[in-house]
Amino acid sequence: MRPVKRARKRPPGGPPSRPWLVALLISLSFAGAIAAWWFTTHSGPKPVLKDLERSKLAASQANEFVAQKRFREAQAAYREAVAYAPTEFWQLHFVLAATAAQISVENTMRAGISQPYSRSSVERVAAMREALAEFEIATQLVDTPQGLAKIYSTRAETYMTWGQMWDALRYMDAASHADTSDAKLAQRAAELRYLMSHPEGAKTLEAVMQAAKAAAR
Repeated sequence: MRPVKRARKRPPGGPPSRPWLVALLISLSFAGAIAAWWFTTHSGPKPVLKDLERSKLAASQANEFVAQKRFREAQAAYREAVAYAPTEFWQLHFVLAATAAQISVENTMRAGISQPYSRSSVERVAAMREALAEFEIATQLVDTPQGLAKIYSTRAETYMTWGQMWDALRYMDAASHADTSDAKLAQRAAELRYLMSHPEGAKTLEAVMQAAKAAAR
């Protein structure tokens, strides 16, 4: 009689032997590695081909949007102008910063009621963050004292609108020192310094808006 082969018993409590499961896990790991490689090499943003004419056209369209107070469209157009510019122009970064800053503070009429232009506080904060980042880039690129003073003074007024008086005064002082030939900058810095020491003399936002409307007439 042939000896009967007995099945090997696995140790009590040991894991079951499943070679197909090991092969499946190895295959999944290999497939995951291939997928990760593909996404890292193919899903990144495509490089933008620089095009001066397209940059000029986008900037021109943005200027028209600003004149119509369509600031979100202007913001997108200025972004396009920056992206396609073959070289870095501080002026483009500056107007993009100013437009984003305007979105963060501008009001518009909806159903006969004056409301913030931005759709939410999240959008206002995002616009302000973009404005500050673009102001920084413009500051690094500018090559004239007058241009630097313009960047600093606009940034100061943006801080002023947001109620950040110390930052407003700091940048207005920097603007007046950058361009000492502009007496208006020194005068504005003196006004901000006076408001810091005499806050009771500050005008309300409504008074400021009415004065701006009267000056625009």
